[in-house]
Amino acid sequence: MLHYFSSRSTNKPTRYPKPSGALGEAIDVTFGSFDKFKEEFTKCAVTTFGSGWAWLVKNADGSLALVSTSNAGCPLTSQVKHLY
Repeated sequence: MLHYFSSRSTNKPTRYPKPSGALGEAIDVTFGSFDKFKEEFTKCAVTTFGSGWAWLVKNADGSLALVSTSNAGCPLTSQVKHLY
């Protein structure tokens, strides 16, 4: 399973379609635009020390945030819901 996720994450997509609906609107409200979200998400990912992941999460209050986890950590162990 880890190999599947790793191999998928290293293949850079040629385009990033903007999410529609409630998620797209929440991204615009939180980050200002989808392009700004992509910049912030990339920054979160590349500044993660060692091996780790960047996540878009939904907080208990419904707001969105970016979270970085190290090694095998994931948002499932906290009070947020991972979206991407």
